[in-house]
Amino acid sequence: MRTAAPLAVACLLLSAPLARAGEAAAVLQARIELVNACSVTARDLDFGVRESLTQPIDAATTVDVACTNRGPFQVRFDRGTAPGARFEARQLSNGTDTVAYSLFADPARSRVLGDASEGTTQLTGTGDGERTTFTVFGRVFAGQGAKSPGVYTDVVTATLGF
Repeated sequence: MRTAAPLAVACLLLSAPLARAGEAAAVLQARIELVNACSVTARDLDFGVRESLTQPIDAATTVDVACTNRGPFQVRFDRGTAPGARFEARQLSNGTDTVAYSLFADPARSRVLGDASEGTTQLTGTGDGERTTFTVFGRVFAGQGAKSPGVYTDVVTATLGF
């Protein structure tokens, strides 16, 4: 039994952790900031070639919004470039002659597109990393009388907020 005790003490000493002079720790923080990048594309709206304005003339086009991440967006539309244009009666112009038309968010042509003022609506959605396509509905109003022949144009700016 005398030899077992020194052997047990030796085993305990060998299994004990080695003494260290000290320890230090550091914290590493991992970080990323994701931002949303969005773009808007609007296609031209063409009402075609017409002989008269006795009947309403309807046409449609599309506006695409693409965002890289999730987040709300809105597309607002200005009145166009013709003097005196209003959201509900934008003006296609050819010199001093004009043809009244408007842009709508719905096929029934009841929700006028604008900047959310004066009773107008904007296109809204939530980005999801994919393209969102909206249909924009246009109407040239009937009963505008005789106009000078020619090409009538307007430029409407669609501005994307996100």
